Amino acid sequence: MTREFPLFEIEEIGARSGNESSPQAGDKIALLGAAISAFGDMVAVIGGIIAIQEDQISDQQQAKQTADLQKQIDELKKQLDQNVSNSETSNKLLLQILDRLDR
Repeated sequence: MTREFPLFEIEEIGARSGNESSPQAGDKIALLGAAISAFGDMVAVIGGIIAIQEDQISDQQQAKQTADLQKQIDELKKQLDQNVSNSETSNKLLLQILDRLDR
């Protein structure tokens, strides 16, 4: 008795006579196993590629965020320097006014 499957035929164990086995059925099963294994390898490679791309995107986003933060830091330093300069100027003016008042 033989059962038909889409890719191969398998003889039932009870229908075989003696210890003979069908080399075609074994070959078909081996081919099917190799195809499944190759498909699994392909899925693993695709998964690895996706992971690498996600890491690259994440790295690019982090680099952009770092550059933006550095720009903000530079702007704040500039404002701080201007405020210090303005404060020093104001202090000098106040000292001059006080000095004139004391005269």
